[in-house]
Amino acid sequence: MRRYFILALLFLSTSAFGQQLKIGKAQAGTLTHDSKEVYTFEASVDFFVYGYVDQQTVDVVVRVLDPSGKEVLKNDGPDRGPEPFQFTPKVTGKYTVEVSSFEGAEGAYSILLVSAEPKQKTPKSWLIS
Repeated sequence: MRRYFILALLFLSTSAFGQQLKIGKAQAGTLTHDSKEVYTFEASVDFFVYGYVDQQTVDVVVRVLDPSGKEVLKNDGPDRGPEPFQFTPKVTGKYTVEVSSFEGAEGAYSILLVSAEPKQKTPKSWLIS
């Protein structure tokens, strides 16, 4: 019984509270008709955040929520290929990315946080090295 309790806690810690996204490290996932996967990452004010969900065999809807749970963006583009998310945070804290299937579709996807870094004040092409 104790083993099942521990397994349930591990499942809840990754499902309900989100898996941590790390820059440059893709994570694979699978959606069923009623599932939603949750990922989190830290970002600061005036960062530029960019990532995408690769819709390998499922059409997904991507939502990004700020630390208070307010929706920052929602994307539902074409049914295959990259479903991007990009924004500049207005508050510092833990952001949540929710990945769910469009109209109950099932299949595989991967998610990648490409960048979460301070915005450039001066374009790099203008900098003298």
